[in-house]
Amino acid sequence: MLRTHMEPYEVSKEQLEFFHENGFLLLKKVWNKEDIDVIRKDLDEAAKDNFTVRLDMHFHKSIKLAHRSKKMCDIGDAICNGRAIPLASTTFFCKPNNPKEYGSIWHQDNFAPMAPNGDNYLNLAIIVDDADKSNGSLVIIPGSHKLGMLSFKPTPNFSYDADGNLVQSAPIGDAKKLSDYTDSTGNNLPDDLPKLQLEYEAGDILVIHGLLLHKADKNPHPSKWRRTIYSVYIKENEPFWPGWTAKRQLLNRYDSPEKVKKQMSCFKFGYTHINKCAGTSVHHWLTANNLLATYGTSGDHLVRSSADLLSFDPKIVNIITVRNPYNRIYSIFKQWEKNGWLKNDMKLPEFIRLLPECYEENNCGKIVGVYENWFGTPPDESPVGIRMIKPCSYWLKDLNKFKIFKLENLQALQDFFINNDYNIEVDISTIRVLSTVTDGEGSYLHKFDQEEKDIIEKLFHSDFVNFGYEKDL
Repeated sequence: MLRTHMEPYEVSKEQLEFFHENGFLLLKKVWNKEDIDVIRKDLDEAAKDNFTVRLDMHFHKSIKLAHRSKKMCDIGDAICNGRAIPLASTTFFCKPNNPKEYGSIWHQDNFAPMAPNGDNYLNLAIIVDDADKSNGSLVIIPGSHKLGMLSFKPTPNFSYDADGNLVQSAPIGDAKKLSDYTDSTGNNLPDDLPKLQLEYEAGDILVIHGLLLHKADKNPHPSKWRRTIYSVYIKENEPFWPGWTAKRQLLNRYDSPEKVKKQMSCFKFGYTHINKCAGTSVHHWLTANNLLATYGTSGDHLVRSSADLLSFDPKIVNIITVRNPYNRIYSIFKQWEKNGWLKNDMKLPEFIRLLPECYEENNCGKIVGVYENWFGTPPDESPVGIRMIKPCSYWLKDLNKFKIFKLENLQALQDFFINNDYNIEVDISTIRVLSTVTDGEGSYLHKFDQEEKDIIEKLFHSDFVNFGYEKDL
């Protein structure tokens, strides 16, 4: 998950003047190392070992976030003096000695989309790996955007392989040499125009004018990669050609009215807080990202009737988090132990062995010491105490009416919102999800002997079945 994508970015007057004069602009360290590491990991994961030029990476995880982020849109807005709308992307992996990549020859990015005004078609390249001449960094012709849209004889860059994958079949671009271009007067360009090979570092943004002549050779380095995401934007209301393979389309940016309206919906998401399933932390995370409905949601532990009411409200998608039963029961024990709620300094083995009896009697009187101070009622008047440690399934009358996520994989909860175009400003990895008293371990299975495991497996059988947790057989 990215950390800085919603931070603002200001392009200075001097930088804008440089761009308009030269047709390119290198912005240093726009993305920090942590964010670039996430982007690189997500790129390689999405590629699935098919390291060719890809046209679809901007729909995947952190690349999608970056493409539509405030940081990138601020840069685009400043350059085009208006709203820059995310449109498409081209990702070069440039793996060393990669037979699936051919590099690129001279080209202008606006040739394919054919925006009437090339000033309004913009490429913001996210630099994922350091690059210089040794691994084939970009070569440009400064100021060539002033030549306007050039003419040449086009050749296809992509084709489908035997498995139906779209792959690069020729160097990306328009012309092998500059003299293959003709300008608006019909004259060929000279081959000796001044060229500049750029050097840049991971985290930089290279801004490229839609009419700037540029190219990048195939990576010649024996070991250094050169991953680059060329993120494309167009000024709002500017027409363009969507293309047959690139499939350019107007995409929601972080502040698109449709997206903001979607997030501001009054009755969108509810959250059922189940005891010792990171409920408080998750509730705070959902609230921090403005994802919760104002009705039907509580930061406190909900009683079963409240959960059922939420599940039947058609306006609410109700979210719950569940937890591995072994870990959950140990976390409950440690919480009660720390707060002095157990009778006579009770230890874990006695606590576990008394659970079935307490379930049958429907109260916590045999294991809880100062019951009235905790629950507010004597044990013979309210069964609420033992309900606090009922299986998660107990709370949910109809599982199909809930969106269920496991505490052990809260990243899936965050991905759910990201994949549905919701802004995530607070990363879920920052929330506190463990009990107030733990020894920092990921699993507490070893805390129990076989008899204790058998008790937990019997009492929490529904959770093992409904949520896919494995018993320790």
